Amino acid sequence: MVEESAGLVIAGTALADTRWLADRIADTARTWRHDDPRVIGTLWWYIVSSTMLEEPMRALVATGSAPDPALEALTCTVRPDGSLERVTSSGVVDGPSAFATALGASLHSIVTALASVSGAGEPSLWAIAADALGNRVLDASPTDHDRATELALTIADVIGDVMPTPRFVDVGNHRYVHRTSCCLIYLTGVADKCVSCPRRTPEERAGLLAARAGTGR
Repeated sequence: MVEESAGLVIAGTALADTRWLADRIADTARTWRHDDPRVIGTLWWYIVSSTMLEEPMRALVATGSAPDPALEALTCTVRPDGSLERVTSSGVVDGPSAFATALGASLHSIVTALASVSGAGEPSLWAIAADALGNRVLDASPTDHDRATELALTIADVIGDVMPTPRFVDVGNHRYVHRTSCCLIYLTGVADKCVSCPRRTPEERAGLLAARAGTGR
């Protein structure tokens, strides 16, 4: 591991190391001033899984190839709060299927290790990854919702039943992820439930998404 001005640079294999994960949960717990490792581990993964998928989804949409998501190929920059600032890869994979195969192996290693350290359930952590996938493909293809949806479904299908199928909902001219996961941020007392949180009532969630769609966000 080396230090850069932007943060601590670590090998991607650390993401599946239980000792390293325990330290990151401790960092995140201090930031959010909350001491339940299940809540903090879930919140950490909500942030990290989104960061991991950001660049690969943009690349797949733009070029059909993506940075190799195998842990051995990754280098990560870690913020002081324990989350990831950016993720780079030394390799490239061609096509959604090859990407999904490598991603599935990485996610399995991380989820298994994180669940053992935090006490969060593996199905909940996989659901967070599925929702992150859905959000990132929509970010990468904001004007072609059907293409984004198809890409997310293809990747999830290749990964297999362990990953929930990403779900989507159209509100006006906007498409959003119909989330199956909760980041548990509301349990920290620092923030409310997310707009699309599945713990909101359907009516409340629909109203908030309609309001967001009206602002163009």
